[in-house]
Amino acid sequence: RYHCKICGAFVIKLGKPIEKLKVRGTDGSYVVDEKKHIVELSVCRGEVKRIQREKGVEQQCRLNCEQCGAVVAYRPVPIGEE
Repeated sequence: RYHCKICGAFVIKLGKPIEKLKVRGTDGSYVVDEKKHIVELSVCRGEVKRIQREKGVEQQCRLNCEQCGAVVAYRPVPIGEE
């Protein structure tokens, strides 16, 4: 179980420790395969950011803590739009 670093609210439960997941080279974030790793998720939609990367523009659909609104994760497309 992982909690928001700002308010301490529960945000995600994974099937394995986050430290065992792959890490992105571009920003050092953990790569979570949603179908394989997520057991429980408690977040809300955040804003969509477009970030200029070396190979082009990356879209990040932010996921926010339901309690305090802090950004806790991101994905390439909004929730429900796979």
